Amino acid sequence: MQRTADVEWRLRQAAGNMCSGTDAATGLVMDSLDAYGAGDRSMVVETLGMSDLAQVAGVAKGSPAARAGIVPGDALIAIQGRNIGSEDNYPGTTLAVRVQAALAALPAGQPVSITLRRGAAPITVSLTPARLCAAHIFVTTENRLNAYTDGSNIAIPARMVDFTRSDDELAVLAGHELGHIIARDEQTSNIAKRRRIEDRADATGSDLASCASYDTRSAAAFWRRLEKTQPLRFLAIRMQSTGKVRAQNVRDRPIPTQCPITGIPALRK
Repeated sequence: MQRTADVEWRLRQAAGNMCSGTDAATGLVMDSLDAYGAGDRSMVVETLGMSDLAQVAGVAKGSPAARAGIVPGDALIAIQGRNIGSEDNYPGTTLAVRVQAALAALPAGQPVSITLRRGAAPITVSLTPARLCAAHIFVTTENRLNAYTDGSNIAIPARMVDFTRSDDELAVLAGHELGHIIARDEQTSNIAKRRRIEDRADATGSDLASCASYDTRSAAAFWRRLEKTQPLRFLAIRMQSTGKVRAQNVRDRPIPTQCPITGIPALRK
C-alpha cells in the first residue's frame, strides 16, 4: 500500500481547493486483521506480524506521519489517548476503516498525539495533520482491471495497482478518478455525453498528476495497454475514446501553469 499512499498524498495536495470536501490528512494508510477472510488470517499474522490492533500499512513520503517518524508495521494503540475499537459510529466496518475515519476527523493544523506499538515497546509521537481534499484511495481485492469512484473515494483493485508499471501510471489512473470526483460527474445513459465526461476526467487527471510532479507523458501508454485487456473493447470504445486517442491526449496536454489546480476543463460540446 506504500505506492497508493504516496500517490494519494500528492494528488490530494495537487487538488487544492477543488474538492467539495476536505479532511485532516496524516499520510497514514491503515490495515487490520478483520479485513481478511478467516481462512487467511493466520497467514497474515505470520507474514505481516499483525495483531488485534490496526497496523500502519503505508506512510506517504513527506506527510505529517512520515515527519513524525511513523513507519509501516507500527501498530496503532490510541489517538489523542483514545483507543479506537467500537463500531458505534461506523457499524459493519473494519478496524482499519474506523481508525482512518478517526484520523480524518482530527483537527487540521493542530498537534495531535498518536500512541503506537513498535516491536514490544509503546511509543507516542506528535504530528500536525494538514487539511486536504477528502478523497482517499482504497485498494480492493476485486479480480478486475477497473478503477472506479463512488463520488467520494477511489477504489483500485490490487490487480490494477500491479498492472501499472510505474507510479506515474498509477497517478494518471487515480487522477482520472479524482477528476470525476472534483467534477461531481454523474452516470448518464447518453453515450456521447459519457465519452465527453471521460475525456474531461482524462484531462483533469493529467493536470493533477502533472501538478503532483508525475511524468504524465511517460505514463500515457497506460491507456493503450489497458484497452487491450478489455474483452468487450468495442463497448468500452463507445463510452470512451480509444486507448490510442487517450494516450495522445495525455501526451499533448500542456503542463499546468498553476499548481495546485484552480479549475477543470469545460465539457466539450
